[in-house]
Amino acid sequence: MWSTSQSLFSFFSVLCTLVQAKPHANPQWHHRHSRGVAASPTSSTTTTTTSTSPTPSTPQSSGTTSDSSSPNIGILYDSTSDLSAFSGQVGFSVDWSPIPLSSSDNLDLGTFYPQLWTFQDSNHLNPWTNAAPSWPSGINLIGFNEPDMPGQSWMTPSTAISGWNYIAQYQSSKDAKISTPGVSNSVVSLGTIDGVANPAGQEWMSQFLSLAASNSPKYTFQAISMHWYGSSSLTVDENGAMLNEQAGAMIQLAEDNGIPEVWITEMGSGYDASTATEDCQFIQWLEGTFMKNASNSMITHYAYNEHLGTLLNGDSMTSSGSA
Repeated sequence: MWSTSQSLFSFFSVLCTLVQAKPHANPQWHHRHSRGVAASPTSSTTTTTTSTSPTPSTPQSSGTTSDSSSPNIGILYDSTSDLSAFSGQVGFSVDWSPIPLSSSDNLDLGTFYPQLWTFQDSNHLNPWTNAAPSWPSGINLIGFNEPDMPGQSWMTPSTAISGWNYIAQYQSSKDAKISTPGVSNSVVSLGTIDGVANPAGQEWMSQFLSLAASNSPKYTFQAISMHWYGSSSLTVDENGAMLNEQAGAMIQLAEDNGIPEVWITEMGSGYDASTATEDCQFIQWLEGTFMKNASNSMITHYAYNEHLGTLLNGDSMTSSGSA
């Protein structure tokens, strides 16, 4: 927590030099996640989005493992990124898929965490199954991508449980560390499935964990996976307060269900290249205050979304990327 008498903006302003980041030529993922839960939610009827499920290319590399001094700091990336500036600088990486994408070839982006985006189509399930034999023992695995969001993996908690063994099986065969599906930070249902509102965010996770506990066999987890995005319409202080509140709720869910860690496997401040100073200030607070707060000690990992366009200017880091 920070003092209300001194805003984050003024505290970190001297630490962040404005470096204008160039937006990506294909900002699909940026638009997909430009949302702020503080704004009025969308209608509770089922919606459609212009974004599509990510279909990663098959790379030649299987990824590398880093001895980074900051193993909790990760990067989320896609196939369009030039990530050379991050080589050797992050402890782990994710890319919405079960294999490292070609944009990570010959780079050290830390330990790669495979993700099964959804089990409901072969374009995602087959690469997952094919990649599994090459995974090392003790690998960290991430569950379905935003099952509470239309246009993402979009499924009810009960449907997620019905396909969970595609991930859970590797707890025994690979001694894998398993995280839950990564839910959004929406606070209101964003649509219906078979005429019933699909819960969102914390409520989706709560129902999923309850079903997992009553399943036979009982499913267990080593981490809760959460996504979080701020809003450009909010101040740095307000975005920080929102993250504190929502992360606290996920920490409580983890404690209530005997889950030792919380991973923020996808996140962004909500700011873009035109508000790069605010983005840098938010990241400074995230590193300097939020992650060092004893009450957040269960949050052991976070992955910043590189595709939002604030971390790199061409192939060089911006002040946000350096932070």
